[in-house]
Amino acid sequence: MRGVLRIKSARVPFRRAGLTFGASASLVDIRTLDGARLLALAREPLLSIEIGDGEGGFRPLPHFDAGMTAEHAQMIIDSTIEELGPIDAGAEPAATTDAGDDALQAQLRQQAELIERQNDDLAKLRDLASEAGRVQADLIRTIEQQNADMDEARTRLADAEREVTALRDSTVDAEGIIKTLRAEIATLKAPKPAKAAKVAKTETATD
Repeated sequence: MRGVLRIKSARVPFRRAGLTFGASASLVDIRTLDGARLLALAREPLLSIEIGDGEGGFRPLPHFDAGMTAEHAQMIIDSTIEELGPIDAGAEPAATTDAGDDALQAQLRQQAELIERQNDDLAKLRDLASEAGRVQADLIRTIEQQNADMDEARTRLADAEREVTALRDSTVDAEGIIKTLRAEIATLKAPKPAKAAKVAKTETATD
């Protein structure tokens, strides 16, 4: 594993220096990189990089301080090439073995499907909200019409009560007038006292 970089990304998927990193660790042969790309990877805070040792394990990549340049990084690569020999001509350059393009494409498809489902759910929620708004508007109009009808009914009832009261008052007045007329008629029918005395005197003389 000597000369192999094991790279983990804190963000998935993540792309840096032409490489794409997925959820699992990616293995990159350092000989497929150049100094600029190695420096870009080493200075990326989202990447954790280990380098294979001669015993089959991995150790942290030596710290790349701010003063290190691409030329310095290239010297590390050249040193590895001198020790291990150049990479095979037929080998794919700088390929991530654990999370390649296929895995990335699959993950992107899953994310796209998830977004599409979320958009469909959002559209359904919007339709439901719109329908609920229409139902609420219809209900408000119905309640307003009912209130208007009740106000009109109250007005008609008040008018009818006033008419009944006026009619009752008119009936009382009519009854009073009738009583007065009856009293006057009774008075007219009754004989006057003087006329009654004259009639009595005439009857006495005749006898």
